[in-house]
Amino acid sequence: MAGYDIGITDINTRGKSGAKNYTEFTSSLGLIGRIAGACRVTRFGKVLLHFLTLQRKDNAFNLSLAERYQYLYWLTVKDSDRFLTVMNLVARYEDAPLKCLQDEFQSVYVGFLDHRITTEDERTARDILSLRNSVTHQWKSPQRYAESIVPPRVNWLVDLGLATIAPSHQRSVRLTQSGHDVLNHLPRLPNSELRYVNQSWVRNEFFSSVGPAIARRQGELWKDAAFPGKDERLLSLLILAFKVLRGSPTPKVSLLPVLLFIATSLATEGLWIETKELREELENMARSGAIPFDVRFSHRENESYVICRPA
Repeated sequence: MAGYDIGITDINTRGKSGAKNYTEFTSSLGLIGRIAGACRVTRFGKVLLHFLTLQRKDNAFNLSLAERYQYLYWLTVKDSDRFLTVMNLVARYEDAPLKCLQDEFQSVYVGFLDHRITTEDERTARDILSLRNSVTHQWKSPQRYAESIVPPRVNWLVDLGLATIAPSHQRSVRLTQSGHDVLNHLPRLPNSELRYVNQSWVRNEFFSSVGPAIARRQGELWKDAAFPGKDERLLSLLILAFKVLRGSPTPKVSLLPVLLFIATSLATEGLWIETKELREELENMARSGAIPFDVRFSHRENESYVICRPA
């Protein structure tokens, strides 16, 4: 994910059906795409779809463990600054009414972006500065903007089990223990109490940092785990991922969806492995001939893939 993603398109419910809101949200996460006015599941959506089909639920909003990992992963990739600004706000003003969070959002968001500028390379810092200036000078009615930004993200936190909303007219919001645990595992912005993430953190620390907090269990790092058939377990998941994600007669699939499929599957078992670590392990297994696949990695995500070797 090169460059700086300024965030998901805000959901303004005026004049839109519920179905359209959910479609736009799913599209903005990159889980579905549009071609000639029709929606299709993307290669990343196929990963989520696999986990959606594993169990039947009476209430679709009661997310499974795998769903929570997948949704939180994509929120940290696509919407981290706004999502974490709201999460930081909820942590700062424990039991604050929703209106209070909306009133405070712009000032905290601008401060968040000011600190973020110091953490990134020159090109990304310029993008953040441009966004920061837009928020400061072009939001003619900050409260109106916050009304379309804060409530959806509060509801996402609730769906993920990271926050609760009190059943009162003030709709006070507070983090759950899992919410506090997730936030406490994120890095701090320099000279600030605010928590943030960047793409390096997502590749290197996402599952091991948020995994135990989401699952509410300690689990074990994959690199430290020792059990019979460990390599065979990885191979079986790779074969399953290849089968689920393959979308053409060509015997190859995109690499990142494979990594997310395997890392999420292991996380539901209490085994934490990062996508970068997993990629390197699969590369080593491919070079040694331990798996019937080649792993081709490029810093351009669209050019990275797993390819099946001829029998």
